[in-house]
Amino acid sequence: MAKVLGMGNALVDIITRLDDDVVLRNFGLPKGSMTLVDLDTSNFIQVETGGLLKSKASGGSAANTIHGLAHLGLETGFIGSVGND
Repeated sequence: MAKVLGMGNALVDIITRLDDDVVLRNFGLPKGSMTLVDLDTSNFIQVETGGLLKSKASGGSAANTIHGLAHLGLETGFIGSVGND
């Protein structure tokens, strides 16, 4: 059986439901897109949107692909880093 190893960015998606575009405009974030931010910016946005419900999910192209292949029965592994690892 095939073995697949993925190497890539170990991203964390923070998902927040918004009623309008005000928060996006305040932070200069384009609607319907993914924007990489550093830890300071992420912390600032989370404090400023503190009252909004958020969910977190692991992500990244390589990690998502490996996850899918594992569900198909392949033997998989993933190597990634977060921040300054």
